Amino acid sequence: MVHGPALGSYRIELFNTIGSIIHAEWSTSERHELHIERLPAGIYWLRINEAVGFKVIKQ
Repeated sequence: MVHGPALGSYRIELFNTIGSIIHAEWSTSERHELHIERLPAGIYWLRINEAVGFKVIKQ
């Protein structure tokens, strides 16, 4: 789940370890849930791009 202050419109991108986009979508809500249960176990990168810049969040 992606949770944070309202950012306006933002794009969520999920990448695999070789840099391919696995999933991407736009959202405007404070909470956004990604359903990744179908993905194989592994390491993935999540990037959140705002309309005026971007944030990379690591948890």
